[in-house]
Amino acid sequence: MKHWLNLLSDDLKPAKERLSAQTLLGSWLLGSLVLALALGWGYWQKASLNQADRQLQQQRQQVAGQLEQAEARLKARQPDPQLLASRDALKARIQSNASLLDRIDQLDHSGQGGFSGILTALAHRSQDGLWLSKVAIRGDLLSLAGSTREASLVPVWVQGFAKEPALAGRSFGQVQIQRSDQGDLHFSLNSGGSHEAP
Repeated sequence: MKHWLNLLSDDLKPAKERLSAQTLLGSWLLGSLVLALALGWGYWQKASLNQADRQLQQQRQQVAGQLEQAEARLKARQPDPQLLASRDALKARIQSNASLLDRIDQLDHSGQGGFSGILTALAHRSQDGLWLSKVAIRGDLLSLAGSTREASLVPVWVQGFAKEPALAGRSFGQVQIQRSDQGDLHFSLNSGGSHEAP
């Protein structure tokens, strides 16, 4: 009978080197290459960021310079003397008008000059096509005279007096509407008998 004898057992085979000098050198070269690439990319990124930072600093300095120039121009501006004089004149006029209105209100409330409320109410009751030419106030008596384009406007205008407290409740004992030789319509309203507008 035949037997096979294996003289090359695993123990007798030459041992394989897992990390040979060639593999070690290749790995070291590959690692060095990857490290060099990573460092190069990092330096490139840093250079790009530094350049962007320098550009932003330049822009900031330019904007700061422009802002300083604009502030200097603004401080150098002087107000126009004519505008200042006009402003002062308007302030004085406003104060004068305010004091005049205060005086009219005082007279109106004190009963010495009760005509301001009536005149203000007449101003509020303006009517297109109708205008006053004379107003007479004596105590409680009121006489009005004027012209109109149409006679029908006078009653409409008088009915509007009810909306004004100073004119509300007034009645006119005499109402006259006459046409002149030139064709104009004139009217007169009198409260209190025969009193007429002067």
